[in-house]
Amino acid sequence: MQTPENTAADPPITPGPDSAEIPVAGSVVAVRNLDWQAIRSAADAPAIRARMRMIVERMETLLDSVGGPGMLFDTDRADDADRVIRVSATISEGPLWIIGDLHGDLPALEAALAQIRAHAAMESGALPRIIFLGDFFDDEGFGLEILLRVFELITLTPERICVIAGNH
Repeated sequence: MQTPENTAADPPITPGPDSAEIPVAGSVVAVRNLDWQAIRSAADAPAIRARMRMIVERMETLLDSVGGPGMLFDTDRADDADRVIRVSATISEGPLWIIGDLHGDLPALEAALAQIRAHAAMESGALPRIIFLGDFFDDEGFGLEILLRVFELITLTPERICVIAGNH
């Protein structure tokens, strides 16, 4: 597909000499038949804010633990100070979900989590892994609640969550 940034005159983007292609296995999951009443119930901003103290205390405890939280892809860092990861092999220990650009849209987050739970219930095997692509707040009204829900997920299974900072 051509866009103003990608016209036929643009040279193709090719990996550098140190790049290795990582094969992608799996499939794209179509989103159908979500239980919107359950999503509305889960996207209960006052209930999330009521758990704020507990969530923040659990997050602080996790961050203060020896070695830190041990989040998804931490083993792909050269050392603790490394801000870049290089995934050297595919990890086939469960589905990988990517959630990006929520911008405070709490129902969108809860819909994505509902889809992940529904898929996990149908699949037997490893737990899902989630990459958040940042931009948690800015456009919609539930930025605080988005951050709290992401913190909550991290405190439950940090080894299954990866957060990449966005500009919001």
